[in-house]
Amino acid sequence: MAQKGEMPASKIGNLWRFKREEIDEWMKNRANTRRIRYARRD
Repeated sequence: MAQKGEMPASKIGNLWRFKREEIDEWMKNRANTRRIRYARRD
């Protein structure tokens, strides 16, 4: 997901780096998006 640019990350050399705060926020947003999709099912 990081390689595709789908989540917040930075590549330094051959290592991926993630900021905990950015990942936490990204996960909250993904969870909210899923709830909205499921709520609209008939």
